[in-house]
Amino acid sequence: MKKLLLIFSSLLFVFTINGQNVDKNLNEEPVIIQKYLGNGDRSNTSNTPGQRNEDMIAQVNELSKQLNQARLNGKTQLVRELEKQINALVGSKEVSPDFGPQATPLVESIIPNDGPNNIGISIITPGRMRATATTTQNTDGRIWVATTNYADGATDTLRIFYSDNGGLGWSYLTGFTYPTIVDFRTDDLDIEVLNDGTDWYIYITGGFDWFGAAFGFVARYKTDGTGFFYLNLPKSSDTDQYWARVVSDYPRHTSLAKVYIVATMDSVIDATTRMLNTRAFVIEDPYALTPTVLDRNNHPFANAYWFRFIAAPIEATLKMDVAYFDSLSSGDRIVTCSIFENTGELIDSEINITYSDNAMVTVPYLTQIVSLTYISHRPSMSFSGGNDQISGCITTTRNFNNMADTDARYMVTNDGGATWNQGYFDASLSITHIADVIGLRGVDGHFKFAWLNEGAPLPGFWYGGGSYLGGSFVTTPDIKMDGAGIFPDSTFGGRAGYRLTGSDSCFAVFVGPAGVTAYGVSGCSGPVTSVENDEIPVSYSLSQNYPNPFNPSTLIKYSVPENGFVRLSIYNLVGEEISVLVNETVDAGFYEVAFNAANLSSGTYFYRLQAGNTIQVKKMVLLR
Repeated sequence: MKKLLLIFSSLLFVFTINGQNVDKNLNEEPVIIQKYLGNGDRSNTSNTPGQRNEDMIAQVNELSKQLNQARLNGKTQLVRELEKQINALVGSKEVSPDFGPQATPLVESIIPNDGPNNIGISIITPGRMRATATTTQNTDGRIWVATTNYADGATDTLRIFYSDNGGLGWSYLTGFTYPTIVDFRTDDLDIEVLNDGTDWYIYITGGFDWFGAAFGFVARYKTDGTGFFYLNLPKSSDTDQYWARVVSDYPRHTSLAKVYIVATMDSVIDATTRMLNTRAFVIEDPYALTPTVLDRNNHPFANAYWFRFIAAPIEATLKMDVAYFDSLSSGDRIVTCSIFENTGELIDSEINITYSDNAMVTVPYLTQIVSLTYISHRPSMSFSGGNDQISGCITTTRNFNNMADTDARYMVTNDGGATWNQGYFDASLSITHIADVIGLRGVDGHFKFAWLNEGAPLPGFWYGGGSYLGGSFVTTPDIKMDGAGIFPDSTFGGRAGYRLTGSDSCFAVFVGPAGVTAYGVSGCSGPVTSVENDEIPVSYSLSQNYPNPFNPSTLIKYSVPENGFVRLSIYNLVGEEISVLVNETVDAGFYEVAFNAANLSSGTYFYRLQAGNTIQVKKMVLLR
């Protein structure tokens, strides 16, 4: 366990509220200008898209309802039988691993944090970066960060790191590389964690270039560094763009969870044009020794999950994201959002949104096109993913008046996407890079944002939040997070994350100047903690947990004035010991430990510190 020192965060960051926003009247309510079922055919707004097998789709939807209920009831055998029926009905195909370079696990020592750990900003790993991604375990607050490290003239490597103290210190888990030269694609990386009820698993997707062609991949590790799985995702022979994102339906489902992957790719038509489309893959057995990746690309007109009939310029790209939410009315729903970039056409200013209520088995039959008025870029989307939690958020950057003034903006929904509202979280006169969003898993309607504002009047790496409860979306003051004079590289922007550390949940990842070094930044308000500490407490003490009451996590702080054995335990009302948080010899210092009561019922509990000749007991309340 690491010593922790409380130091006021005013010494760390410039905590400036972004008050330089100019008055930019949106004049563009996010109107759904098309709601159609044609999956690519914009002229078809009927309920009978061309070439759809309606009888088959009706059978799939009925089986999907039975499957959803079986998953909720934990009937594993029935789940597997229904999945087989559905896959046979639609012809879902297992992805073959027999193409592209195959990754091999890294065998290397723990990588040290090479450099000073400034308060609130920490070095995750040095080196030149291609991309970063982050997520957080919803039970114990462990933060995960994946990085793709660039090697000039040699193969790139993917590495995985974790933090158990809110992003202040980092440990290296493992990673993988290739026996041939592979270049990971810039900003093309995503990460998801899920739990089967016993163990945590990490899924990672992304893209890379190999011999002039673009590939996508999915990889998996257990969080103890075992259970490695790797697969290259399908592609066309002439693909030179790939963009992959991943999500799961954990924590709504645990042992029967699924993993969903979407990928945008292209096919070159001629020297000046290309066709852009979306592909979808599902893993129904994500905890298996060798998971099966199913190809859901069964559109009758194209080898795609979703596409648009458009011959795009050779410079065009298609960026997208994927999210999951559970609704009492619709059951499990997978949502995607896409933006066409650099097409030179009006679709630059649209977000295309698809919904699937049958695990992406059939082509998405309900599609929205949302008018954005001005050119927008790189959508990021998140829902909370819990039980009947249907608030979602999409962030983009967009060019005001289609000029160089680029703003960070959001679109939010609290009805599962039936309606959307929008606004700015940074409308200053500047250039904004990559507006990212993450929803707090299992906490409906709460979102965190991260973006890079380049140029006057407020350059810096910014972090903010918002909640969509009670019918209105309320944003928190924006916080400037780039401390110690380290300014992020504009190529990468930053990735939004969160931490379960008291009431201060701020955490984000960015890449430093010239694309060198991945940094984690933590803490938005009040005191933050540091791994640097030379102060010795004068007495044994046990503080009141915070927050209290709590649900489901809380922090317990204590101090010991001398080296010795410490035991910190949790008891119920009848005096039964139900959890041991600390049971080891520690050095003199200040400590904090997280307690997660996700598996406990509401009520009063006690926590007991035994250290030296001291025994202290305090009460806490779990309120659900």
